[in-house]
Amino acid sequence: LIVLVKPQFEAGRENVGKGGIVRDPKTQQQAVDRVRDAVTALGVTTIDVIESPIQGAEGNREFLLYARY
Repeated sequence: LIVLVKPQFEAGRENVGKGGIVRDPKTQQQAVDRVRDAVTALGVTTIDVIESPIQGAEGNREFLLYARY
């Protein structure tokens, strides 16, 4: 299972800057952790998380979570 984690949709409005950009690395990591926790709660094991080699619009950082049932 490969999940595209888009922090701008996971971080909450208060953490998303102008243009929908999450610039704070700590907030980006919290978004990844939130998705990882949700996947784990479903009984899925996270194997790895990497930064997407393709940047989102306006330089948004996105992440790929690799997991296995």
